[in-house]
Amino acid sequence: MSKRKAVNAFIFAGSFSIGVMKAGFDLEKVLEISDDILEKNAYYFQKNYPNIPVVLPKEWEDDKYLEALSKEDIDLMCCNCPCSSLSQINRNASVEGKNNVHFYRLFNVFEKARPKVFVIENAPTLVKLGFPILKDLAQKLSGSYYITIVRDEAGNHNVPMKRTRTLAFGWRKDYFSKHPVVKMDKQKPVTIGAALSDILEDKTDDCKSKQYDCISRLYKYARDDYAVMTSIALAYIEGSESMKREIRSEMSATNCEHALDRIIRKLKSNEAIFDKSPYRGKLDERFQSFSSVQEYMHPTQPRTLNMRELKRIMTYPDGFDFTGVCKVPMRQAMAQGVPVNFGKYVAEQAMLGLDGKLECIEAEIVFQDHLKSKYETFSLDEFCKLDGLEIVSSKSSELLS
Repeated sequence: MSKRKAVNAFIFAGSFSIGVMKAGFDLEKVLEISDDILEKNAYYFQKNYPNIPVVLPKEWEDDKYLEALSKEDIDLMCCNCPCSSLSQINRNASVEGKNNVHFYRLFNVFEKARPKVFVIENAPTLVKLGFPILKDLAQKLSGSYYITIVRDEAGNHNVPMKRTRTLAFGWRKDYFSKHPVVKMDKQKPVTIGAALSDILEDKTDDCKSKQYDCISRLYKYARDDYAVMTSIALAYIEGSESMKREIRSEMSATNCEHALDRIIRKLKSNEAIFDKSPYRGKLDERFQSFSSVQEYMHPTQPRTLNMRELKRIMTYPDGFDFTGVCKVPMRQAMAQGVPVNFGKYVAEQAMLGLDGKLECIEAEIVFQDHLKSKYETFSLDEFCKLDGLEIVSSKSSELLS
């Protein structure tokens, strides 16, 4: 029996695509987001998988190409749509953000290429701030697809971080007679210590923080569950006079004294602190969301995580090569993608649906909140009257288990 066929789109460094292949799909090609992407994020994917074609917009962004692609009988198309315009770390986040145009490029791809199942992965804010985009998705494609919106976190699926995300599934109606229901399939949480257990004593420091390396001599003050700048401020408040002099001298020499004073002031007045300096997690816990602006400390050593450790957190294979000349730094390219094991879970759900192994219900649109183990069903009219998605009923969670 031949393997089921996948054609992915907008994949950053390729972690979602690795997950798709781990789930048993044959990844035939990737439609990429820009004509210069091979010098950016896709550089890493192409380096590791040179036999999988990366198709640029100058070729695929043509209805004739996409209509021809529909004849290839694609089973699955998984996509990382850029989330920077909706992300919580963007102070100017807006549904009108310029990067949201890429959702609509994908809608056109789905309409013309007609995969049996599609999946878009994006920020948790898609169900509220970005809800008009989901309405547009439903209005454009619900005639041909059942639409499932899923709120979930990577930590439920063998990833040592929490990282809440939104998934939008489409199930083609001429293949599925009813609406498949995605299983929650929650796994036992993987801790930081478990993910790094066999390499915990490695002292390699090959992925230094460019922004914070100037204060690396103070990393020794990093505390569990605190970012390093806040840890240093706490050490200053609680420390001896000699410790205060050491910290003040180091901060003054690196022009970080103002940041130290700001955090000290906020700690003393119990104000909220926005500290995106490297964060140290406990061995028996998981990291929070991995973003391009949040760096992680090693759980026991006075340094940020090295390349191999970062790959473990994002569940990349150890052998995936992030070296070479690329216009996007390795850490940023990695952070923008889906953890491999989360992508594998998503693709496995698509495989179960395609094989007729998911329970199906009568519904046009389904919202599954896997953080609450609840689901909600809507007609298109009901969905388009909403201002955002939230579970308000108490439908049984048995269907999701």
